[in-house]
Amino acid sequence: MRAMTFKNYSGIACAALLYAASWAADPVVVQKTFPTPEAAVQALIAAAGSFDVEALKAIAGPYGVALVVTSEPVLGKVQGAEFVAQGRV
Repeated sequence: MRAMTFKNYSGIACAALLYAASWAADPVVVQKTFPTPEAAVQALIAAAGSFDVEALKAIAGPYGVALVVTSEPVLGKVQGAEFVAQGRV
């Protein structure tokens, strides 16, 4: 009975370690800061204009990644171009 308990705990411990390792391996998105709101807008328009996904992720931050990365990249590019056109008005 004691070996069975140890076996159960070792399985749970292994599962927890694997989960923690997979969570720690996720890339961390650090949000970029800007000296002025105008600088932030210019960086956003420039990144959207060239569809620089990494720059857009840095500008949007960890909670804005879903705004940048979509399941349809073509639609994302079209929306990015429309955003840039509106931003330059």
